[in-house]
Amino acid sequence: MFLAPFLAMGMILLNALELVPLLTGSLCVAFAMLVTGCVTVSSVRKNVSVSLIITIAASFGMADAMESTGVAEELSADLVAIFRKTGDIGILFSIYFCTMMLTSLLSNAGGVALMFPIVWRIQQLHFKSKVYMYPLILLFISLFNIPRF
Repeated sequence: MFLAPFLAMGMILLNALELVPLLTGSLCVAFAMLVTGCVTVSSVRKNVSVSLIITIAASFGMADAMESTGVAEELSADLVAIFRKTGDIGILFSIYFCTMMLTSLLSNAGGVALMFPIVWRIQQLHFKSKVYMYPLILLFISLFNIPRF
């Protein structure tokens, strides 16, 4: 179990250095966690939400719609225009704040699904850096820690 954080940090490092794509790295880490005993197949079956996976998969259609209608490009341009004077930190904060608000109102998967195409356009059009995806990843993971009543 103590190995899991190091596997995750290795995956992030290899992706940040552009040595391994994120999907490939995450699948390798998942397999390594199974092989090393960090998780068991039964615990994965018990704790992985099928509805969450379906929501994430369905978000790709929503992302395509936002791309094809130009909504993602417009919203990304607006976010960059508003926060450009604050630099990269301000733009990262705006992504984090907008995603946090959406995940608080909807769900973790829904908020991230709505913000993903916008952040993707910010990354493609303005900065060509993967760093703008990290607030989405952090919020998607960290908001599972907040208890729901």
